[in-house]
Amino acid sequence: MQPTRVLRATLFLSGAIAATIGAALLIDPVAFHASNGSQLHDNPNLLSEVRAPAGALFLVGVFGLAATFRSRWAHPAARTLSAVYLSYAFARLVSLVVDGLPGPGLLAATGIELVLGCACLWAVRRDQRTSLAGRPRMIAGMA
Repeated sequence: MQPTRVLRATLFLSGAIAATIGAALLIDPVAFHASNGSQLHDNPNLLSEVRAPAGALFLVGVFGLAATFRSRWAHPAARTLSAVYLSYAFARLVSLVVDGLPGPGLLAATGIELVLGCACLWAVRRDQRTSLAGRPRMIAGMA
């Protein structure tokens, strides 16, 4: 069964954002972090630590984009994107409590991650309900 347009749009948007941010962090993590007021120095260890999750974020985003066109991948991709976005948001909220208030860009990122993570879950649930609604129902006593 084909995913709903809502699920496809959610996959495309959340996948494109994850892939774009992942690619930006892979290509130039120093510039990306500087845009939020964070400074990365030319420390190969630190840059490696930043690029490693960037690669994962990029691949998850590509998976979401590919799932826009591959029906069988839609639900696993949406769940994966949801887990990634919500884990980023959760980690940022922990950091907010432990480390203090970050800059406005990172606060906005937290909100966007929460929204995208929840949107992915909502789109999968909506798609499942829509799929079930279109299936014939069994009537008790009839086979």
